[in-house]
Amino acid sequence: GLSQAIGTPLFEPTVHRTQLTAAGELLHEHAGRILGEYRAAGRAIDDLRGLRRGTLRVFGDTTVGIYVLPDVLGAFKEAYPDIRPDRRKKPAPRPDRPAPRRTRTPFGSALATPHG
Repeated sequence: GLSQAIGTPLFEPTVHRTQLTAAGELLHEHAGRILGEYRAAGRAIDDLRGLRRGTLRVFGDTTVGIYVLPDVLGAFKEAYPDIRPDRRKKPAPRPDRPAPRRTRTPFGSALATPHG
């Protein structure tokens, strides 16, 4: 059992019950901390999966960055305070310049909603 694996007794029998030895008490304390960390890690992963924490990478050209993103990201930050927006500027294509190097963006969307 566990006592054999550790190499020392963890329980000490008494007349009316069994109690932990000093090594058993020490192991019990460490096991409690390990289980607490295990639960905390599970909650952190759930937070990440549930969009409660993480990073949102946003790409936009100068116009979008000036006129659209401040309001959109402000509303997003209120709704998801633990998700950090990471704004990246991409230049708009111009006919007099070569096309910019492509950046891999997993999802893109442009959306306009009326204010009122």
